[in-house]
Amino acid sequence: MKHFSVAGALLLITVLTWACAPSQLSADPDSVVQAFYDALNERDLDRAMGLVAEDAKFITFTVSSGQAEIRESLQKSIDRNTRYEVDNFQVDGDTVTWILRATADFVVCERTMQAVVQNVKIEFLEGDCT
Repeated sequence: MKHFSVAGALLLITVLTWACAPSQLSADPDSVVQAFYDALNERDLDRAMGLVAEDAKFITFTVSSGQAEIRESLQKSIDRNTRYEVDNFQVDGDTVTWILRATADFVVCERTMQAVVQNVKIEFLEGDCT
């Protein structure tokens, strides 16, 4: 009986340590951008917005400034069930570029994107469809 109690206690300690550990998100710009798109693909707008600076500016199909406008724009993408694939990250200081492939309603858009990431927050993001 003691054998199971010790094993159970060790399992509980391991689970609690993992669950209570602070977020291990890297401050690297490419890691922040990847986490942002992972959150959007999981339809977790709150988590995605947690990676966006309060005064951020996004220039994509439209220009969105500040958290409220960016949230509204991203909610529309989530409502259209947009899926994102990111590839070919290139980092230069706090600036990251990558290739984004977005799919919504059977329409695929592939574009080169660029973002500025500071303090684990996206400050600026832009990209044009090709």
